[in-house]
Amino acid sequence: MRNPHGTVASCKEWTGDWSDNSELWTPQAKSSLNYEPNTEENDGIFWMNVSDFRTEFFKLYVTRELNAMTGWHSLKIESSWFGPSAASFPTKLRQVPQFKLTITKPTPGFISLTQTDESGSSFKGKNFVGWMVSCEQGKIMTKINK
Repeated sequence: MRNPHGTVASCKEWTGDWSDNSELWTPQAKSSLNYEPNTEENDGIFWMNVSDFRTEFFKLYVTRELNAMTGWHSLKIESSWFGPSAASFPTKLRQVPQFKLTITKPTPGFISLTQTDESGSSFKGKNFVGWMVSCEQGKIMTKINK
């Protein structure tokens, strides 16, 4: 398994059976899985048996890897929402950050909105941020199109 936040100091890696420092890692196990445990630092990568997994985790989210190797294209846009643009939604919709996306043919797609803290890490704050997708033919949205 891989914990994308595993390199952050506040996150701890698994320390039970099959953790990086586990005595269960025999040369044969390492060879058959083509895995060398990283005992020097928290890299976020670890192994765990099924019974421990079921005990430790109560929810499982399965995601798709959307990268160039799997045929996907991506675009990352960084922006801020503060000052006049952060207040009075939806009455000052023109001041809210807006991004134009042109799609020329029917295609599957995913849009993700991520809120980060000062260090760039994802955070779960009390700031509410909403987003919507609307067909405006390239024009700035000035009112919510119902």
